[in-house]
Amino acid sequence: MKSYENIKYDILKYVNDHIKINKMLLMRSILEEVGEPEFLENSRDLGKKLEKDGVIDTVGVSGGRVGVTGITFDGKQYLANYSENNPSQNSIIKKTAVEDTFIDNSRLHELETISKLPSCQFDLKRLLRLCEELNQNFANQNYLSVAMLGRTIIHHIPPIFECSTFKEVANNYGGSGKHISFKKNMGNLANSLKHIADNHLHRQIGPYESLPTKVQVNFSSDMDVLLDELIKRLKDGR
Repeated sequence: MKSYENIKYDILKYVNDHIKINKMLLMRSILEEVGEPEFLENSRDLGKKLEKDGVIDTVGVSGGRVGVTGITFDGKQYLANYSENNPSQNSIIKKTAVEDTFIDNSRLHELETISKLPSCQFDLKRLLRLCEELNQNFANQNYLSVAMLGRTIIHHIPPIFECSTFKEVANNYGGSGKHISFKKNMGNLANSLKHIADNHLHRQIGPYESLPTKVQVNFSSDMDVLLDELIKRLKDGR
């Protein structure tokens, strides 16, 4: 029989691979899929233990069963760390947890923590997923996707700043004369990032094409400033 750490990895990897397709996965079904039938009788206890470890989110299902509704940030970090220490394991998120990330993992961890607070006025699921996919595509050198996901993020978050568009965030947040450096960073996102993304989104095919480079789409420092301010507002309950 496998150790708890081994089965933990198998379960987390399966959830990470399939949770985007299914809103919920039954723990018993997961164990059957990963070939661990000897754990079936204790599937409920195993699910609760994994949730206590902070690596998955679960929900009770009729018949005393446990459904898995998501893998947490800590769960993804566990997968990455396990894969690094066990090179034979093939983790699909291995690349996103090492040095070549667009959004720092500490920002994702803060956002996930805030998302679970009763005081949080916004549902951050989509923002977290956009950030995670941005990191994955940046690590895998999918720079067209990086530009488009960055554009999507800045279009998604204005309500947190009590604005209706990101242009308003860039021009008006903090009032005249305040947050000058913040406005400069937001101007880069509102102008350069937006125009680069729109160019790739709307360009029609021609006899010669050029693809974006890492340098062209790397607005990570500006995005970090944005997320830093966004997190401060959410922590303040605004």
